[in-house]
Amino acid sequence: MATSQRPMSTRNGFEEAFQAVILAGGQGKKLAPLTDGANKATLPVANKPLISYQLDYLEAAGITEVIIVVNQAAAAAPMRMVADARTTMRVSVEVTEDGVMGTADALRQIRAKLRTDFCVMPCDLQTNAQLGAVLDAHRVHQGAVTALVVQQEKDEKKKVKTEDFIIVDEMTDALLMIAEKSQLKEALEIRRTLFDKYPRVAVRSDLADPHFYVFAHWVLDVLEKKSDFVSIKRDLLPFLLRKQYSMTTADID
Repeated sequence: MATSQRPMSTRNGFEEAFQAVILAGGQGKKLAPLTDGANKATLPVANKPLISYQLDYLEAAGITEVIIVVNQAAAAAPMRMVADARTTMRVSVEVTEDGVMGTADALRQIRAKLRTDFCVMPCDLQTNAQLGAVLDAHRVHQGAVTALVVQQEKDEKKKVKTEDFIIVDEMTDALLMIAEKSQLKEALEIRRTLFDKYPRVAVRSDLADPHFYVFAHWVLDVLEKKSDFVSIKRDLLPFLLRKQYSMTTADID
């Protein structure tokens, strides 16, 4: 559960309004047997479906349209929940096509329904972060992507469990790189060009990425041209961070 927050952003074009996408296609294998034959998003938490907390969070921030993306195998329960939901937002459920597995693939499928800059979040994120502040950071910095990062809690030995290495520009808080510890072969590799452009950087191991992002609408053009991108976290996000401040929709190769 996220208990503190710090919005960080790259720079590029933005829109004034935002839509929201909740990715609820995960099978929730870590929660088995609770998720056997069920969608993790609809598991009851304090007598409410898990995803209802995300809907309340988005509605409180003034979001008016939400798209919930689910897989075919467990689509019925979320669709019933949305039909019964008491909300002023426009909420729709999109069922992924057979073979669509990755988070980037899911965004490609719903591209036609995304008209503005949009935020993307998992169905199990619980946070007290002020979403309005995150969206404002995206507007102010004109971000290609604005990412919410959270302070890791220390264990009983006052140690922090490192999940991500996050590199930021100390002068502007611009997000420069996120590397998953589990994906590193040996050491964290940083390109020299990063230091040429940003001489004062901080490599943080006490922050984590809870997979909450705000994207500029034109990023969908990147996904169309980069058809091999499967994951937002492992493919799309690193690409945008490498290209920040210089990329346009005509320069995404």
